[in-house]
Order: sequence, then structure tokens, then C-alpha cells
Amino acid sequence: MTVQQAINKAITFARNEIGTREGPNNWNKYAANLEKYKNLFWGGSKQNQMWCAVFTTDVMVECFGLDDAMELLCVPEMPNGLAACKYGAQYFREAGQWRTTPEAGDIIFYGPTGAETHQGIVESVSGNTVTTIEGNYSDCVCRRQHRIGDPEITGYGRPKWDAVADEP
Repeated sequence: MTVQQAINKAITFARNEIGTREGPNNWNKYAANLEKYKNLFWGGSKQNQMWCAVFTTDVMVECFGLDDAMELLCVPEMPNGLAACKYGAQYFREAGQWRTTPEAGDIIFYGPTGAETHQGIVESVSGNTVTTIEGNYSDCVCRRQHRIGDPEITGYGRPKWDAVADEP
């Protein structure tokens, strides 16, 4: 698989989830999917909580498996995960994978630097517009568009796509 094929695989999976809604008390299928990994998210359940990071993590795990997903997302060691946006942003920064200019497949982060509060997956970039797919936005998986440079956007984590690509 090439880097571009890996990016396309993740984006296609996320795109197919658009419109999926949460149940009562923030219950969602993405947290349910990840429950089988007992050490993920410090061993605790992420059910019935905000789930944007859980969505991002589940997309990568479903597409590439747990170990490759953690490498893609720059998670330094288990039992972590992107269960909190601020930690996900921190992992990308510490790995040298933090960007200010988006590309398709990046993880977009919002909120104050070091205290990020929301994230999603960059679906595409066109001109001055970044299109994203985000879990837990208005209680569902949604497509959104933002102006590049919007002050709500903290930055972008570039997954280590080489971890799942056997050719450039």
C-alpha cells in the first residue's frame, strides 16, 4: 500500500460514517468498538463521554489495526490513545509531526494550545478551505468546512503514514 492509498483508506472509512449519531448519554459505536482493547485509554471506558478523539482513534484502528494505529497517531506507549484531544496534540508535537498547514489525512485540533478541546480528520484541502470529518459534532459524525487560519484551529497532527505504507 502506498502512503496515498493509506490516507484514502482512512478518509473513505471516516466518510462512510458521516451521519452516524450517538445514543443516549453520549453512547457511540466507536467507543464500543474500542472496548475490546482492554489497555486502550488507560484501561477505562470512553463510553458516555465526549467522543471526537475516540472517533479518530477508531477510524485508524479499524483501518490499520491497533499497533499500527498507535504508531500512526504518534502515541508513545500503551495504554494511551487519543482519548483526550490535548494529549493527542501533545503526542504529535513531541514526535515532530505537528503542522500549521493541513493536508488530507491530517488530524485537525481546535482550542487553546496545550488544552485542545476537539479534533477531526482532514478530508481535503482546496484553496483557503479545509474540509473535515469530525465525530461528536452536534452529536454525530459530520462534515465541516473551515477557513485555513481560522483562530479556532490550533494546528494539525500529521500521522506517520509510512508506518502502514510499504512504498511511498
